[in-house]
This record gives sequence, structure tokens and C-alpha cells, in this order.
Amino acid sequence: MKIGIFSESYEPIVNGVSVSVAVLRDGLVGRGHDVFVFAPAYPGHKDDYDKVVRVPSNSLFVKGYPLPYPRIPDFRHLGLDIVHTQIPFTLGTLAQNVCLKEGIPVVSTNHTLYADYAHYCKFLPQGLTVPLLIKWMRRYYNRCRRVCVPSGPIGELLRSYGVTVPLDVIKTGIKGVPDYTEADKAEARAKLGVPEDKTMLLYVGRVAEEKNPGLLMKSLAALKRSDVVTYMVGGGPALHEIENEARALGVGEIVFTGMLDHAEIIPYLMAADVFAFPSVTDTQGIAVAEAMSAALPCVSMNAGGIPENMTDGVDGFLCENRVESYSAALKKLFDNPDLRRKMGENAKKDSARFSVGGMIDKFEEFYSKALYEA
Repeated sequence: MKIGIFSESYEPIVNGVSVSVAVLRDGLVGRGHDVFVFAPAYPGHKDDYDKVVRVPSNSLFVKGYPLPYPRIPDFRHLGLDIVHTQIPFTLGTLAQNVCLKEGIPVVSTNHTLYADYAHYCKFLPQGLTVPLLIKWMRRYYNRCRRVCVPSGPIGELLRSYGVTVPLDVIKTGIKGVPDYTEADKAEARAKLGVPEDKTMLLYVGRVAEEKNPGLLMKSLAALKRSDVVTYMVGGGPALHEIENEARALGVGEIVFTGMLDHAEIIPYLMAADVFAFPSVTDTQGIAVAEAMSAALPCVSMNAGGIPENMTDGVDGFLCENRVESYSAALKKLFDNPDLRRKMGENAKKDSARFSVGGMIDKFEEFYSKALYEA
């Protein structure tokens, strides 16, 4: 098949959508498909993949996230069999309009709980933004042949919005962290400067309001653990605010690394003892899946798509959005190395459900249904 992928989030941006797109692209190419990616231009970035079409863009609204101008190059000459949009806004809408006129099947993935990101829309009150977003999503997705979501709860949410087209659940696959020994772990800790007598807590993700890092800071402050060092890996609009909050609350030893490339994150996953992910807005939680593949017990939220991918009390803890709940789960793991080890072993086993091969199998079936069952 010739497949066109349209996404506002793409390399070198690092987030769940861009990771998912890269995994999908590489997996499809590996199966012999011809894949073209349409994405915003990013200053100074050179693509390794040769079938990327960059669309003129600017970074006026969100620093580090170039937004495409409302026009796209004519792609009709490519002879695409199907178009797969990743975000239902500028590129997605422009591509969808062309596809509907030309009779090209268009499908989409809903990666994000957009209503929970309404605070980024500064020029409209949130009470107005959320209903408009829901109306937009309902119209956009109902103009697609099929839609896929990374977890069942997100599909149910789209149904509640009035989305009526066929929905498929397809989880993003991960390559995972390779098996490592205790010696490898000790080497990673030494390189990162993690003291031997400290328990290492790790967070990986955007440092932004919707990821709920403030709850993690308050939970650490409540615990007052001098035997724990926390590493916050990632950048984002709330980074400086959270750094200041950590100092003001006295959370203990904490290291903010800023944004890192994916390959640079692997040593942190190997070195860590516990993984913290307090987000209440994630549709799947790719960072959690990768932490599980590194045999890390995860302390996550009982919200979004994450509960579908973890088992509370087996491979980690699913918490309520309260300091008391989150800090209690962290404390159990900090206090009990045997529990950490057992939950980590379970997490490693459970991470097998996020295979790249399984993801590509399902997307090939997804595309076939859109092409032949419409």
C-alpha cells in the first residue's frame, strides 16, 4: 500500500504522538509498504527518512511546537491508497478535505484527550473551548472511514461525543528496553551519578500542567525522604514552574535533565528503581509501557487509558489524584525492595503486550477494513 501519514507532532519533537508515528512508519516500511509523512517544518532539523514532506510552519503559539500554515503541498500525484491523520486540526483537516474530494480513504488516530488541553487556547474561555473542541472532533472523526484509539476508555469517550464511525483499539508498540544485568544497572547508576545508597525515582515525559507534575512534587514533599533521589527527564512549558515548586516545597534531592533524545533515556530507565507517572490525561501512556519493559514498578493514575495497561498491586499501583493516595504508593515501594523487585518482574512480563509486530498487524487490518469494507 501507499500510505500518507499527516501529523503536526513529528521528529524531532519527542512526545507520545511523534513516537507512535515513528514506530508506525518504520513498522509499515519494514512490511514493504510505501509511506509518506507530512509534518511541519522544524528549524535546523534534517530528516533521516527520505519520504518526509515538510510544510511551512511557525512557533508563534507554543514554543518548540511548530504549527503548520493552513496549506499543504498537493499530494494527489503520489497515488496514495489511504491517508492516515494523527491530529484532527490543521494538517488533518486539510488532508481530509482533499481526500473527500478525490475519493481517497481517510482514517485517523485519536491520541489525545484534547478537552484536557483547552488551557493552551488562550484566546477563548475554557468554558467555550471545550464544547467547541468536542463539536470539532465529532465532525472530523465522523468524516473518516474509521478511527483508532490506543485504549478502550478513549473509544468510549469518543462515542459519548457522538462519534459513530467504526472504532478500533490499537496500542502503540514499543521496542522496549533490552534485558540488562545488575552489573549493567550499577554501571548506568555510576554514569548518572546516582549514589549507591539511594532509591532512584524516575519521571519521563513532558513537564506540563496536564501531566500533573505538581502532585508528584507535593507527594515527595509529604514523604520527606532523604534516601530517595528523583530524576525528572523531559522539558515543557511548566519546567521552570516545577523547578521552583520543588525548591519551595523542599522535596529533597531532585535532578531536572531537560529534554533528552530517546536513546539517551535508556540509561535512566536501567538505573531507576521506581517509575512515577502522575498524568491523568494520557490515552495510553507510552512512557509507562517503556518503564514496564525496563522492569520498573510504576506509580500511575487510575485515569485515562493507563488502567487498561497496568494491574494495580501487580506491576505497580494505580492511584487517585490525591497526595495521600500517591505518596502512600510511593512509600510502599521505597520501603520494600522485595516488592519493587517482584512488581518489576511482573511489569517486564506484562510489557510484552506492547509489541511492534502486533501493532503493525492490527494497522494493516485497520487499513484493509477502511479500503474494502466501506
